[in-house]
Amino acid sequence: YIALTARSINDDMQIIAKANDIAIAKKFELVGVNHTVSMYELSTFIAAEYLGKPVAFEAIEEIVLSNENVQIDEITVRYKGNLKVNQFFSSDDGVILIGIWRHGEFMFNPSNDEIIYDHDVFIVMGRASSIAKVGAKIFAQGKQS
Repeated sequence: YIALTARSINDDMQIIAKANDIAIAKKFELVGVNHTVSMYELSTFIAAEYLGKPVAFEAIEEIVLSNENVQIDEITVRYKGNLKVNQFFSSDDGVILIGIWRHGEFMFNPSNDEIIYDHDVFIVMGRASSIAKVGAKIFAQGKQS
C-alpha cells in the first residue's frame, strides 16, 4: 500500500522496496516499484561470498560495518565540459572511486582517462569528511564549466 500511495503521489519518485519472497517482488514491479531488494537473494549472495573468500569478506565487513567513519556514498556530477577522472580525484583525497554509474550501467574501477559526463554518478568509499571535500571540489569544477 505504501508503494501504491507513493506512486500515486509522484510518478517520478524512485521507490525501493524490500521483498522477502519472489512472488512479492513481482507484485512490487506491477505497482511501479523501481528497485526491489530480495532479502533471500542478498543473504544467499553474502553467504556465498563469505564461504568462498572469508578473509576478503571479513575485511570489507570490518571497513564498512565496524568503522562508523567509513561509508560508501555517491556524488553526482553536474557540469558541462570535457574533464577526466584524474581531474576529479587524486591519491591525496582519501577517497576511493569504486566506479561510475552512467545511464543505468555501472562501470567498475574506471581508468584515470575516462571522460566524465554531466549526470554521471561517482560511487566512492572513504571517510565522511573526505567524501564531503571531494564532493565540494566536484561541485566547484561544475560551477567553473
